[in-house]
Amino acid sequence: MKNFDFRIILGIGLILLGLLYFFQEIGLISEIGGLLWATIFLAGGILFLVYFVTQSKHWWPLIPGATLVGIGILIGIDLLFPALNGDIGGFIFMASIAIAFIFIYFQSRENWWALIPGGVLGTLSLVILLDSFPIGIDTGALFMLGMGLTFFIVGTLDTPHGRMRWAYIPAVILAVIGVIILAPDIPFINYLWPVALILVGLVAIVFSLRKR
Repeated sequence: MKNFDFRIILGIGLILLGLLYFFQEIGLISEIGGLLWATIFLAGGILFLVYFVTQSKHWWPLIPGATLVGIGILIGIDLLFPALNGDIGGFIFMASIAIAFIFIYFQSRENWWALIPGGVLGTLSLVILLDSFPIGIDTGALFMLGMGLTFFIVGTLDTPHGRMRWAYIPAVILAVIGVIILAPDIPFINYLWPVALILVGLVAIVFSLRKR
C-alpha cells in the first residue's frame, strides 16, 4: 500500500461530487438526489476510514471519515424514516464525531487528549437524545456530570507523560456544578451535602496522615 496516494482518490471524489451536484441542479437526478447524497457521504467516509486502516500511523482520517459516515446515515434516516430524524439526527451526528476521537485515543495512548473532545461530544450527543424525551431532569446537569466524568477518566490514565492528575480539578468542579443544577429535581439530594462534606474531610485527613 506504499503507492496508495490518497490525494488522487480525494481529487477524483471531489470531481465526481461536483458533477453530481451540477446534475442535481439541472434536474437530472432530482428523484434520487437524497439517496444519492447519502451514498456519496457514506462512500466518502468509508474512503477516509480505509485510508486510516491502511495508513494507521495517521489518525486524522478518522475525524472526516466518521463525520461523513454520520452525515450519510443522517440523510438516509431522513429519507427512510423522516419521523425519527428530529429525535436522533443530532445524536447520530455528534456521536459519530465522538467515536472518531475515542478511536484516536485507542490508536495510540499518546493521544490521551482525544478523550476530552470525545467525551464532551459523546455527552452532548446523549443530551441531545434525552432532550427528545420527557425525562423530568435538567439535561444541562447531565452535560456537566458527563464532562466531569470525562476529565475523571483522563485523570486515571497512565500516559507516556505520566498520570494526568490535573484533570481531577475540572472533574470535581464540573461534577459539583452538575449536582447543583440537578438539586431541585432530586428532593433527597440536600441530604447528600453533609455526607459529601464529611467524606471530603475524611479524605483530606487520610491523605495528610499518609504523607507523614
